[in-house]
Amino acid sequence: MRNTRRRKGQTGFVRLSKACLDELVEEAIVDCYNESEQVTGLYTMIEDNLAVPFGTAVLGVPVTVVPPAGSEWIAAYRHWLRGG
Repeated sequence: MRNTRRRKGQTGFVRLSKACLDELVEEAIVDCYNESEQVTGLYTMIEDNLAVPFGTAVLGVPVTVVPPAGSEWIAAYRHWLRGG
């Protein structure tokens, strides 16, 4: 089962634990043979799971809602780029 420990940072973004990021990366690259395939695996997970930011209005004021569902895959990609 995925480690879903998260904590909300000062900016409102959800911070994932290193263990959770490691699990996300492993899920994305499990069948990859080289770095190029790993990039493709991570890109695919981002594309499949990230709901792009969207605009709406709160009390009549236009706002953009972020981070969207699936943003953990961007964090996993950044984690992978740093070498885990």
